[in-house]
Amino acid sequence: MPVLEEIKDHDVFKAPYKRGHSLIELLYHTLNWTNYVLKSVEKDPKQGIDYFLQHDWITIVPGTHSWAKGLKALKQSHKKLIAALQQKDDDLLTEMVDGRKFNHRVMLYGLADHYIYHAGQIVYVKKWLEANQ
Repeated sequence: MPVLEEIKDHDVFKAPYKRGHSLIELLYHTLNWTNYVLKSVEKDPKQGIDYFLQHDWITIVPGTHSWAKGLKALKQSHKKLIAALQQKDDDLLTEMVDGRKFNHRVMLYGLADHYIYHAGQIVYVKKWLEANQ
């Protein structure tokens, strides 16, 4: 989170090499999958995997999407996920995720891996942008 918090709107829409993902695309992609895990834990039948697949790598619109708004939403989603998990017992971990071939334990480890992977990308893109200004 400290790395994400030091990023400002300046240059977040620029993609490295003009074809990679921008910082803001990475942020909203991470938010999408955090929300998927949250809805899965909450067992929200309205938003299954298809919804999140359709909303993955959305078109980012300056003015509609901002770094501050996306970061705030990611923090809120993460807090809601932690609160939802605290309301569950450990049996959730062995329950299969609806429509998937893995359980919630695997999904939660996957989310942690996803955060680490994209945090690395974000640091790389941030440094690339700083070096190429």
